[in-house]
Amino acid sequence: MTVPEPRSEGGWSRHRLGRKLVAVAGATALAAAIAATAANGVAKSKPFCHSGTLTVTVFNFSEIPFKGALAGFRKYCPSVKVAFAIQTTSPTYQTALQTQKLSGNMTDIIETYDSLSPTLEVDGLVRPLNVYLNKKNFYPANYWLKGMSQSYIPPPGAQPKSFVGKQFFVPIEADATVFYTNNKDLAAAHFTVSPTAHTSVTASGGTIGNDWTWQQA
Repeated sequence: MTVPEPRSEGGWSRHRLGRKLVAVAGATALAAAIAATAANGVAKSKPFCHSGTLTVTVFNFSEIPFKGALAGFRKYCPSVKVAFAIQTTSPTYQTALQTQKLSGNMTDIIETYDSLSPTLEVDGLVRPLNVYLNKKNFYPANYWLKGMSQSYIPPPGAQPKSFVGKQFFVPIEADATVFYTNNKDLAAAHFTVSPTAHTSVTASGGTIGNDWTWQQA
């Protein structure tokens, strides 16, 4: 059984180049994804390719694959001038973003990961992408895997209430984690594996299906 584990995403931070949304992906082992704005203008022969500037803040572990993806993007769309800064994933990352916001120099792209996202949302460092995802000329929200997107959509009960149901980040890809188990050991612990059954487990045993969650694991 394999279960995709949402890892790293990115979201639009502020309005710099207009209202067209463009996705720039840096494929990493941690499934990094980023999204940004592009300039208004008449439709071009290359989708989402307009003249303008784009700034990016990425994690240090994403630097090498990001540079590779960026080289391809620059070749595809040389009219967009991209500048980026590398930050570590320590607490200084949040501080660096807050400093950018206070100085009025927030980057267009912010890379994040699932457990950090709520903090960036509450701090006002990112904005919902729904207005872009509902555009006819862009991929709809259901284009991305629901299981991955849910990590970046505040659920009912989240605060502030205005954030509930809003999608702040767009997942591009994720790595799949595989568990190897000894079925005899599982049976001895009163667990059974059934790819077609619904997962229902307790500490005393149960059935493990293909829909198990990380909490159940």
